[in-house]
Amino acid sequence: VPAARRLRMLQRPKEDLRQATAFSRVSKFLSMPAEPAETTEEHRSDSRKSQELRALLKRCRSPEGLVTMLKNALFEGIRESSIFGAAMQTCGYRCWWMTLQKVR
Repeated sequence: VPAARRLRMLQRPKEDLRQATAFSRVSKFLSMPAEPAETTEEHRSDSRKSQELRALLKRCRSPEGLVTMLKNALFEGIRESSIFGAAMQTCGYRCWWMTLQKVR
């Protein structure tokens, strides 16, 4: 470890250090929806169709095929953020910058 980094680490305030049990401060975020009764199946991404579509988007070999798959998904009514995330990841990984702009 470089000396400057070591000194910065040693000079941190005590509040920033972890406790002996390796737990940090208590999170202020809820671990469940505020209104679980209002959470419906539409908001969950567990559907088999969306899982298969995400896998297909990840394996897509052409920008035109990716855009076609997204258009078909929208036509079928599948509008999940995870699908668009998978499409954007594929575009970024394969350097399809123009297609990435269309997806975005």
